[in-house]
Amino acid sequence: MKNVRVKPAAMSVAVTYKSDKVSDAKMRSHLHDLIQAASVVVVLKNSTSLSETQKETSWPGLQLSAVATTLAVLGGSLGLPIPPLIVTLPIALATLPIVQRAWSGIRVERKLNIDFLDLMAIAITIFQGQFLTPSLMLGLIEVGENIRDRTARSSAQQTLDLLSSLGQFVWVERNGDKQQIPIQDVQRGDTVIVYPGGQVPVDGSILRGKALLDEQKLTGESMPVLKKKGQPVFANGDAN
Repeated sequence: MKNVRVKPAAMSVAVTYKSDKVSDAKMRSHLHDLIQAASVVVVLKNSTSLSETQKETSWPGLQLSAVATTLAVLGGSLGLPIPPLIVTLPIALATLPIVQRAWSGIRVERKLNIDFLDLMAIAITIFQGQFLTPSLMLGLIEVGENIRDRTARSSAQQTLDLLSSLGQFVWVERNGDKQQIPIQDVQRGDTVIVYPGGQVPVDGSILRGKALLDEQKLTGESMPVLKKKGQPVFANGDAN
């Protein structure tokens, strides 16, 4: 393994490794185990059955931004005598997650991220005495964060389902004999046999024959694709 890059915001991991040291099937099996182990709580647990502890630890950023927006409208457009400190307090509390992410980007990633720019914009508008603008900005940021989290969880679940749908055994041809072996034992250069109605277990190219492959899980294409000799195929395609 050469290096590993982790993107917490996108909930993704990029692994660079030497393909001549480990087979693609074995690496895919390891990745499946890692994703399954890392996503036991976040991915596999139904979002509708959150525990009371998780509900208590969730930061009420959207509620705080709504309170700040209401106070800013009452004190600005309607002219009610609301002290600026009272309006600033919910804005400051709602900004705490942004401060944490901005500091994490500077300390861990060594760069200024979008959270740092958001923090600067919020601070500047507050110093200018404009409370409605940062309140609305915080609300939009929180909505965007919720959408991103939902998308990341959905993508992680789909990836896990994709890897879990692979069979545990494959047919290979070695020294003229057909053998059924575990998928993690497939080596580079093996001739893998896929029968009609079966599933492509590993990435490779067609040596003999042709088939209609259903690659909807991989590409979203609704119609099967005709694959002939020499063309590449990818794991999880269904052969017809």
